[in-house]
Amino acid sequence: MLKFLVKNQKIEILEREVIASDQISFVTLKFTFDGDWKKFYKVVQFTQCDETYNRVLGFDGLSCLLPAELHAGAVKISVFGYDADNTSGLRATTVPVTLNIRQSGFVGDDDSPIPPTPDLYTQILQKIEEITRKGGAVPDMSEYLKKDEIQKMIEQALANSETVIPSDYVTIEKLNDEILMIHESITPIRMDAHSHKNKEILDATTASYTLEEQKKLAELNLSDYVTVRKLNDEILMVHEAITPIRLASHSHQNKELLDSLDADSLTLLPDLQQFEDVTKYDIQTIKESIAPVVRQAHFHENLAVLDGITADRIKKWDSISTLQTQLNGLSTELTVWKNKCSSNSDRLHANEATIDNIISELDEIHEKINAVPSFDTVQETLKAMQAEIDSLGGNIQTIFQSGAGTLERHGDTIYTFYNNGYRSLDGFAQSYPNFCSAENDYALYYNQSDFSWAGTVYTMILKPFSISKNASIVITYQSGATASGELYLMRKISGRSYGELAQVLYDQIQSGNVIKLNFQWLQSTDFISILVDCSDVAIGDYYLVWKGVSDNTHPKIKVVKVLGG
Repeated sequence: MLKFLVKNQKIEILEREVIASDQISFVTLKFTFDGDWKKFYKVVQFTQCDETYNRVLGFDGLSCLLPAELHAGAVKISVFGYDADNTSGLRATTVPVTLNIRQSGFVGDDDSPIPPTPDLYTQILQKIEEITRKGGAVPDMSEYLKKDEIQKMIEQALANSETVIPSDYVTIEKLNDEILMIHESITPIRMDAHSHKNKEILDATTASYTLEEQKKLAELNLSDYVTVRKLNDEILMVHEAITPIRLASHSHQNKELLDSLDADSLTLLPDLQQFEDVTKYDIQTIKESIAPVVRQAHFHENLAVLDGITADRIKKWDSISTLQTQLNGLSTELTVWKNKCSSNSDRLHANEATIDNIISELDEIHEKINAVPSFDTVQETLKAMQAEIDSLGGNIQTIFQSGAGTLERHGDTIYTFYNNGYRSLDGFAQSYPNFCSAENDYALYYNQSDFSWAGTVYTMILKPFSISKNASIVITYQSGATASGELYLMRKISGRSYGELAQVLYDQIQSGNVIKLNFQWLQSTDFISILVDCSDVAIGDYYLVWKGVSDNTHPKIKVVKVLGG
């Protein structure tokens, strides 16, 4: 049995099991509904490839069978419901969850057909009959609206939908709700319409009549009693009398407008082609306005380095070239001055020692000038750095990234083990609201508010990633203290669901059959990135697991990446 919790617009899988194909009426799905869902008329919908199958739960139903038509592969399951008391057409829906059906070993010895899942209309009629039977009366199905009558009503509604106010027309779901209400209102009328001319005698007849009394009853004039055929005729008359009442009760808020419509007024309807042209124009305008935003929305792994290249820095680099040119010119002038001083020292009666000191100092200045790198050298160095940064971009695998959309990206592929229980990240975050929250930009936070003191949570990346030669793992995090950490790798295995895979990973860690990496938490008030060496790890596909503890470290993990060799 598979168990699900329906809350708001999410379906959470509470218990899952392996599902094999070719089953018939064998797999049961049980649902628990929270909040407003309890008042809805509910339907479970199964979608595989281009086929859709429905299972009606009704108001009180909590379980249904898996449709026999589903074959091996992925199946999406969702739930929708309607509130019969809400006249505005309220409909509740959910985000679908995916189940995987595996190929069974069944080999049939004949071509016996699979019993088809009844369509939604048939299931609703079955529910109506079930409700009527629970009320103690066996329903006469001739009293219910036939499917062709519903089809006529739908076709009439579609014909009327060409008017300018389509919001006043009923949907197919509303028709189903109205049919149910009509059946409920007809039941007491049908019961009151059932009568006999000899009603008093029939009411007085009990099982205690003796054989003699029954003989006397047989001698009565039977012409005073109605026959079964007369009863059917009377019931038919009641149905015919009810039909105009039901039709007259049909109304619209824009009834006067509908009554005034004729063939001429239909020519006043808007030109759909003109509407389509205007719409295309508006869409083209929107695309042109979005285009510059899209062009600016690109991303670099070395974004921080690129952002650091500012106009001031470029201006300083340009000034280096200008300064070098000026210094080279000054050096030439100083050399000329030196020669002039040497040649004129005798004539000027200058102090030779002082001149030699000046010349020595000038030589030192000249050496320092020559040590300044040229502008071309600086440019080549920057190009080499950029090439090295760009070379890293193609070998980076991001296996966890916090921020908006974290639960959508990783909700089904990251699992946790806490208090002897396995949960997906999506379900775990709902139970422990500070672990992966918008307040912390959806970082994984092993906090004491959720887990008290020293709570241990194993976090498992179940989507495999590749380790190449000389690879490293980069983890960006905060930690309240410096302490040894636990970081593990395990080779990819096939044929397991995420829940089964989480169990295997934890068991292998406990038995020591995994690769333990050299890793520790470093105290930091800001987010820091540390590099974990994987050069000794064999090339292949792996899962990653780490242990977070709500002690003095209480780490907060923001990003986990893998750098290839």
